[in-house]
Amino acid sequence: FVVPELRNDRAFVLDVVRRNGRALEHCDDMFQADRDVVLAAVVQSGYALASAATDLRADHEVVAAAIAQDRSALIFAARELKEYFNTLPCEKVFQSDTSEPADQDQDDAGKHPIVRRRKSSMCSFTRRKSEGHSGMSGVLGNTGALLCEMANLGLPVVPGFCMAPGDVPTDGTAGGTAAGASAGDAGRNDDMVKEAIAKLEQTTGRYFGSLVMPLLLSVRQDEDNLAGGEHLANIGLTDAIVESWASRDNPRFIWDSYRRLIFNFSRLVKKLDMAPFENALLKKKQRLDGKCMLGRKHEDCDMPTNDLKGLVEEYKALYKSQVGDDFPQDPGLQLSQTLNMILKPPSAGEEGAECAAAGDGGLDGCGPTAIVQAMAFGNYNSDSVAGVARLARSGGGHRTELHGEWLANAQHDDLAAGKRSTSKLTVAESREWAKQAGIPEDERMVDFPSLEERMPAVYTQLVHYQDVLSSHVAEAKSVEFLVQQGRLWILQPRVREPTKGKQPLCDKDLSSCNPEQQHVYPEVNDVEMLASKIQAGLPSLEAFEGQAAWGECIGEIDEEPVAACYTPALGALAGGLSWSWASGTWVASSTKAN
Repeated sequence: FVVPELRNDRAFVLDVVRRNGRALEHCDDMFQADRDVVLAAVVQSGYALASAATDLRADHEVVAAAIAQDRSALIFAARELKEYFNTLPCEKVFQSDTSEPADQDQDDAGKHPIVRRRKSSMCSFTRRKSEGHSGMSGVLGNTGALLCEMANLGLPVVPGFCMAPGDVPTDGTAGGTAAGASAGDAGRNDDMVKEAIAKLEQTTGRYFGSLVMPLLLSVRQDEDNLAGGEHLANIGLTDAIVESWASRDNPRFIWDSYRRLIFNFSRLVKKLDMAPFENALLKKKQRLDGKCMLGRKHEDCDMPTNDLKGLVEEYKALYKSQVGDDFPQDPGLQLSQTLNMILKPPSAGEEGAECAAAGDGGLDGCGPTAIVQAMAFGNYNSDSVAGVARLARSGGGHRTELHGEWLANAQHDDLAAGKRSTSKLTVAESREWAKQAGIPEDERMVDFPSLEERMPAVYTQLVHYQDVLSSHVAEAKSVEFLVQQGRLWILQPRVREPTKGKQPLCDKDLSSCNPEQQHVYPEVNDVEMLASKIQAGLPSLEAFEGQAAWGECIGEIDEEPVAACYTPALGALAGGLSWSWASGTWVASSTKAN
C-alpha cells in the first residue's frame, strides 16, 4: 500500500523484509530477484522463499537460510536442492558448531550456511511468531516444538524460549561451567540465555531483576523427556523486589508467589527435607482455623498477607538452616541453578539414564529440554484461574466437548497437589459431577460453578482454540491454561506417547490413593454396547472411545484383557471394579471377585 517512490527504494524494501520476510510477496519483481533482499527475507521467514525468483530458489545459500528458519520452506526450493537437503540428517540441519574444519576445501567454504547460521537449538516464541515449529521435536522435545507451533498459529501462548541440553548455562553456584561444557561454551550459552531474556523483556515490557517492572520466569522440563514434569515458577523474586512491587500492586499475590518460589526452589533445586516447610504452612492454617468462629477450614489461597509474610520469613530460616546460606537474592543465580537442575543429564542409575544413553532424551540424547516462559499469574486474585482442558475425541476422530478442571486463585502446582476441590469446565460436566456427588444444583452453582458459567468469554475462547488445535496440532491431548484478570493464556500442551504393549495394572488398594486426585467423568452413553465390547475382550481404545468422555488404558487381571475408563458406569460393568489414577499408575479396586 506504500507510494511508488518507497516501493522502488531498495533500502526501504530491505528494512521491511528484515522485519517481516513474507512482505517479499508484495515486492516488485526486481526485488524478488535481488539476492540480498531475498536472503534478508528468508532469514526472517523461511516461507518468503515462495516469493523468490526461480534462479534464487536454486541458490544453495538462499535455500539453506530459508530452511534454517523454517524446515517446511524446502518445498519451494529447486528439485536438486530438495534432494540434497532431504538427505541431510536432522542433527546436521541444526548443528551448533559454527567453526569450519581445518582441512575443508576452499570450494566448500560457504556451501552449508544452514549448518553455520544456527548457533543453537534455542528457540524463542511469542504470540503469532516463533523461531521453531512442530517439526523440531527431535531438537526441542515434543512440548517445546508444539509450543512453537501453537505460537505460529496465533494462540495466546505465554512468551518464552526453549533450551536443548547443549545450552546449559554457567553454574552460578560454583562460578564455573556446567559439567561437560568448556569455559567458552558456557560463556556462549550464558550470552544466548541473556539474549533470549532480552527478547522476553522487549515482548512483555518487564525486566528481569527490575525493582519497578519485574519480569518473573517459570522453567519446566519437557514432559516427554526422561522423568519429565519438573516445574519451578516465580523465578526472579527477591526481598527487595517483593517489597518494592508489593507497595504498588496486589501485595497478597506477590507474597504468595514469593513463598511458592522459596518452597519449590528448596524442593526441586536444593532437594531439602520439606517436612519442616509443610509443617510451618500447616500450623499457619490451623491457627487461622482456630480463630474462625464459623469453623471454616482455610486453604492456602485464604491466607492473609501478614501470614504470608511470616511464612516467607520461616521458609527463609528453614532454608538457611539446611543449606547454610541465605536464599539467593540474585535473580540470575536463581535462574542458572534452576536451568542446571532441569537440563542436567541423568547420571548412571537415575531414572531416564538409559533413555539418554540411547538418544531418547532430547538433542543428541544428552538430557531433557527446558521451557522458559514469562509468568502469567492464576493466583493474582479471584478473577484469575489455573486449569487443564482435555481435548476429547469422538469415535470419528473429530473434536468434541471440552473436559477438564480449573481452580480460582491458583497456580498449576495447586492443581498437581490435589489439595483443593476443582471445578469443571462445562455446565453439563459440572452438573453430572454434582449429581454423582449428591450436591444440590443451587449449592453447585455457588460453590462449584463451571468455567462456562463463571467466565463465559474465556470458555468461548477455549472452544475456539480447541478447533485450531484439532486442525493443526493433533498430537496435543490437553493444554494447561491460565487466566489472569480475565485474560486467557495458554501455558503448554500435554502430549502423551502411545503405550508400548500392555501395561499391567497396579495391585495397590484404592484406599491408598488421595480421593481428591481421582477423576470422575460423565457416564457412558451406550452401556449395553460397551458391555458387549468388554465381554468380547477387545484390547483397544476403539472399543469404547466415542462412548466415554475420556478413556484409555488396557491392563490385565488374571490374564484377561480389561478396558479401563474413568467413568463409574464402566467400573460397574467390569464386575464391581472401580478405577483411579495415582502416581502415574492405574489402580483397580474390587468389591467382589472377577
